[in-house]
Amino acid sequence: MREHRFDPLTGDGVVLVDERVPDRVLPLRADGPVPCALCSGHEVFTGRTLAAVPTDGPWSARAVAHHTPALRVEESGDTTVDGAYLKASGLGAHEVLVESPEHPPLHEQPVARSIAALELAMARLRDLRQDRRLVTFSWWRDEGQAPTHHPHAQLLALPYVPEAVARAVSHQVAWAGRHGGPLIRELLSEEERDGRRVVKASPGAVVLCPWAPRASFEVWVVPRYATGFPGDAPPDTVAAVATEVWRARRALAGLLGGVAVATSLVTGPADVVPAVAWFVRLRPRTVVRDGFEDASGTVMVGVFPEEAAALLRTCFPPDEDAVR
Repeated sequence: MREHRFDPLTGDGVVLVDERVPDRVLPLRADGPVPCALCSGHEVFTGRTLAAVPTDGPWSARAVAHHTPALRVEESGDTTVDGAYLKASGLGAHEVLVESPEHPPLHEQPVARSIAALELAMARLRDLRQDRRLVTFSWWRDEGQAPTHHPHAQLLALPYVPEAVARAVSHQVAWAGRHGGPLIRELLSEEERDGRRVVKASPGAVVLCPWAPRASFEVWVVPRYATGFPGDAPPDTVAAVATEVWRARRALAGLLGGVAVATSLVTGPADVVPAVAWFVRLRPRTVVRDGFEDASGTVMVGVFPEEAAALLRTCFPPDEDAVR
């Protein structure tokens, strides 16, 4: 079977073909030395703590400046135009969020670690937003392909809105203008009514395989109240999302084994309007087999989301496993 599908949040197209050779997951990169520079007791190697959770006592998660930052807040932000060419100084922010004092991956640790890690990310978003020069924020966790397997994420702040983000915002704002409410609310309603792509629906968040995935077994964790700036989300929403991300990651490990997974926050710019959604996306790392994506901007995926959701439901941890 083969289909073209289009992401309702962005309009991006994907090609789904389940008759091709299935995607192969990338092998996990070999881990660095243990204990590593991110382990507890080695704080001297990662520099001054910018923030920590909890704020008093031993830390569960801590933020530090990246030791070789891609962008720096100390830059001026000056821009230069030369004909058709535009450039600007390297203004921005780049931080590392050490998500546990211990070395095992977060999905193998108690769920409380995952909650503290996402709480720290939201706290850093709120703090960096105070610098009005920074307008777009990216948070991601790259498990299995980073130089160290120690649980950590990165946060990068930009002084502009990337075209892909601007396009998604425009798409959702236009929908809200036509229909009088956020697109994400309509999508959650339709997904739960249909049920085939829903992996788990809980009071705080919905776990689903998206209609038009850009990777086999891609998973979204969407909070029930999923609009506005994610840093403004109440603590119970952050805890609900972190818990379901923890469950989803365990399910992916149970189904696919030692797979490299990229987890990221999908959101709009800092001044995002209430109609724009935010959620957490998990994408298993798959091998790029040809140049189709580079040539067309469209990806080809070998597992339909309905099949992926059915398989993940068989591996999804029960509620009692997520006791903090």
